Amino acid sequence: MRLSIYKNGEALKAFKGDCRPVNIYKGNIKVVGWEYSELSGESFSVANTYNDSAYLKINGKSVQDGTPSPDNPIPISCGGNFDLVSCARNLFDIENVTGNYTTYKTGFIFKKGHTYTISAIPLTDSAAVWFFASTQDALYTGTILFRATPIGSLQIANYYATEDTYLMLCVSGKPNDWQWDQFRNEMYFREIQILEGIYTAETLPDYSPYIGNSINFQYPLRSLPDGTKDHIEIDNIAKTANLYQTVGEKILDGTENWSFREELLGEYTGFYFAE
Repeated sequence: MRLSIYKNGEALKAFKGDCRPVNIYKGNIKVVGWEYSELSGESFSVANTYNDSAYLKINGKSVQDGTPSPDNPIPISCGGNFDLVSCARNLFDIENVTGNYTTYKTGFIFKKGHTYTISAIPLTDSAAVWFFASTQDALYTGTILFRATPIGSLQIANYYATEDTYLMLCVSGKPNDWQWDQFRNEMYFREIQILEGIYTAETLPDYSPYIGNSINFQYPLRSLPDGTKDHIEIDNIAKTANLYQTVGEKILDGTENWSFREELLGEYTGFYFAE
């Protein structure tokens, strides 16, 4: 049973004081509500966030691959310069497709460890037009998902990505200067959509076009071993996006005014400098 509050026949979304959706329980069992999701990595996606109520915190991380020494300096790398993409249920953005001749990168990547459903309705009866999944930016290399045939029949495929995989499009038999905008104008498919999760023809939601935007963050996001981190907080209820940089970077050049630290740090004597 799902409880809702209605106004003029429309269900309202209830929020509590900190602008998070209300959790509704029956006894100690949650009936409906929200929960935090925490992910890490170089690239990942978060599905099924609340519309217009997402809260997002992006923490920085610094990594040094190996043990440095005077004879073996190892650089410290950190997060930053990334794209944050927010979109509705349909993940397929037709404007991202690039290329010419026969094979097109659609701009969409099936992320490793995720399961997707791709669907479309052919407007032509051509087995020479198809979508396929490929780990390479190469012609005809990969797994065919479905072809543009028969006309008007819903085509649907489920795909589990064992590694990051390109969604590719092939239109065979076109001249070398044939471009994607011609594909769009000739309309081989309509209602192209990609959803995260497994759907069948019976459970597939009604088609909705891609609605989304992308923001590029060029700020470095660092961290320290004691847990101090740079971070970005985005709250769509408060309509705020704040950058908190608590970790800096200093390149040692020999001009530092070093001081001796009397207490011992484990087995080592400490030195420090201040700016």
